Amino acid sequence: MKPRARASVRPAADDVTASELAAFKYCAKAWHLEHVSGVHPSPTAALRRDAGTRDHQRHGAEIHAGSWLARHRWAAAITLFVTALALFLVAIRV
Repeated sequence: MKPRARASVRPAADDVTASELAAFKYCAKAWHLEHVSGVHPSPTAALRRDAGTRDHQRHGAEIHAGSWLARHRWAAAITLFVTALALFLVAIRV
């Protein structure tokens, strides 16, 4: 049996973070410019990018909320009907 070779220790600078993977997935060219070429976005471009990211997150949340209602529309309609019927029955007994 051969003895195991010692694992080499890599510098932490070689590690790729989850944030870097997400940035690469979002825009490989922007990631390359920033992390490989050392070109950083201007402050104006960074503000516009951040505003766009917030707008997309808000839009995604709105779409998700709307799709939840679409999936549960029958349950919501039945619940509203039963509630209205119960209120009606209570009202006519008074």
